[in-house]
Amino acid sequence: KLTRAQRNKKRRAADAAKEAELAKAAKRQRHELSQLGALSKQLKRDEREREEARTAAAEARAARAVPLRVGKEVFEDMPVQVLTEDETHRPLRRLKPCPAVVVDRFKGLQRSGAIEPRSKRQRRRKRATKTFIKGAKGEKEEAGHHALQAQIALRKAKKKAPQLAVKG
Repeated sequence: KLTRAQRNKKRRAADAAKEAELAKAAKRQRHELSQLGALSKQLKRDEREREEARTAAAEARAARAVPLRVGKEVFEDMPVQVLTEDETHRPLRRLKPCPAVVVDRFKGLQRSGAIEPRSKRQRRRKRATKTFIKGAKGEKEEAGHHALQAQIALRKAKKKAPQLAVKG
């Protein structure tokens, strides 16, 4: 059994411990209140980072949805071919598969970037071939040729003719 002095001592120690705990809690609360601005900034920063990560993920998903650009032409997907009700008068299991399997596979390779997508080439129009008859010339060319030959002959004649000096 404890004496009165021991009981009082224990009570005072318990009261002191409670006071210390209350003081510690008050101090912690004051510290948290002083840190409120920094905590709100940290929360805003975390929220901004989460939003940026969300937008980056959305952009990455959108970029994956767009086919790779291999050449100068842009990939154009085939329209989806769906049979109407009047075309599917038989059970679906008995329908023949689409005959354009090769085209579908080709478009898939273009979509993945294995093959460069190209536009259909237009056939070049063949021009009419020109035929030339050897030795035949047009009338204008012949007349021009004769005039040129006459000028050349005049020049040669002037060079050969002796020049007379006139004394006066």
